[in-house]
Amino acid sequence: MQARLELRQLPTRTAAIGLAVASALVGGGALGYTLRTPSSVSGPTRIVQLSGDPAFGKDDCIRVGQHKAC
Repeated sequence: MQARLELRQLPTRTAAIGLAVASALVGGGALGYTLRTPSSVSGPTRIVQLSGDPAFGKDDCIRVGQHKAC
């Protein structure tokens, strides 16, 4: 009787598909991180305080301090 050693190889197609899927996931994640919009927008900010007095809503003017800005 003679013994034979059989080596089982990983199929090349399966390895290529796995490598392509892994690289697509990594590439997509890196591209998504690069192209994402910034979470904070820099620039001048304005704060407008409106009073709850109904007389202010009747004319289209905003009171700034003690002055009316129309």
